[in-house]
Amino acid sequence: KIVTKKFYEGDVWQDTEYAKKYLKSLNTDNDQRVPLLLIHGWQGDPGQTSPSRLLNYEDNEFKYWHNFISYYLATPQLYENFKLYTYHYPSYKHITFNARMLKKLLDKIKSENKTVLGRALNGKGKGIVILAHSMGGLVSRSLIEEHKGLGENAEKLIKLITLDTPHHGSLSA
Repeated sequence: KIVTKKFYEGDVWQDTEYAKKYLKSLNTDNDQRVPLLLIHGWQGDPGQTSPSRLLNYEDNEFKYWHNFISYYLATPQLYENFKLYTYHYPSYKHITFNARMLKKLLDKIKSENKTVLGRALNGKGKGIVILAHSMGGLVSRSLIEEHKGLGENAEKLIKLITLDTPHHGSLSA
């Protein structure tokens, strides 16, 4: 999903000079920002293994990343330099399955070449940044290392930032 200022229509930020200026500049053809892909972590309790439950607002990636997205939309330096995308996946599925699905999604976006992310994947941009939390960091590593989703040597990756990712396993697993 693409996160734009339209996502929070009706919020107070629209009354700011910053918002008025940038609401008019949502054309992606000339958008030179770097894609920033947010990948959530495990969506916890046993009730979360239902695909229909994962589509509920209470369980979606926008709620998961709410604080970060709010900060992003309120910070001109971030909004001017990064175009936000999210990857929502069923966390009850295996890490490599979710990484493989992400690779297929990125390949489709790359072939269409219509978005900032598509152009970055085609080498017409600087590359992409991934911000991943917990299991999302493992999905990201699988995308990069096992599925070569960002190039043979991850040449399309500017930076992978993982937050609280159990790279060496978890005692509770």
